[in-house]
Amino acid sequence: MDIKTNSEEEIFCLKFELDYIAEHLIHGNAERWLHKFMSPFGEILHVNRYEFGKKYIKDKIVLDVAGGCGYGTFLLANEGDPKEVHSVDLSESSVRYANYRYPHPKINRITSNAESYTNKDYFDVIISYETIEHLKGFNAFLEKVHNSLKPGGLFIVSTPVTNKTTTNNLNPYHVIEWSFHDFQKLIENKFKIEECYIQNITLKHQVVKSFYSRVLYKLFPDRYKTFNPNLIKFQNQIDPNNIVSGFQILVCSKK
Repeated sequence: MDIKTNSEEEIFCLKFELDYIAEHLIHGNAERWLHKFMSPFGEILHVNRYEFGKKYIKDKIVLDVAGGCGYGTFLLANEGDPKEVHSVDLSESSVRYANYRYPHPKINRITSNAESYTNKDYFDVIISYETIEHLKGFNAFLEKVHNSLKPGGLFIVSTPVTNKTTTNNLNPYHVIEWSFHDFQKLIENKFKIEECYIQNITLKHQVVKSFYSRVLYKLFPDRYKTFNPNLIKFQNQIDPNNIVSGFQILVCSKK
């Protein structure tokens, strides 16, 4: 890449980053994850999901759906020792940014719609973090994922958890958010859930009536609420009906 092209791409990336900052200031949120431009806690939530995904991809052909601005895909390629990593994202600007900021010889980035992209029986592992809640055609998306996985392939998917499935979301970029059980029922139409993990789960406050109960709540707040960016294997240690926010991550095999 010559100096002129380097300069053009650097200017493009700087403008992209400024637009991202403006989006955060106006909406209090952004549609994509831009490495080092989120809050520290939001950053670690995203990084930890990709750190988790790395252990499943050694010597595998991997697809990262909605790879966005590129850092997560780069982590997979650089540290997960895959055979190759493909990243699909709808935004041409995001793909351009990712190719310049986070290049890697094992990465192939594609501008495409997640609901329509397919590569039949090609991928060993498909990763989709915080994507499906953005899609009107989420059933079509799951069909495409199923068709693109090799027999025996893995689908690793995460999404926010709400207490009740809703289309009335606080996040303006989300089409739908599912309850813990409703999302699993959706996934089980096409896949077998092998493992379930939870991340940064918030539980409903229990009704506190007595002075004694209020003291217990002050002493043991973690009984009610957790702020944990790590992925924790779900083993019925909490009642999922009491979850009001957080994330669930499912490791699924192709039926």
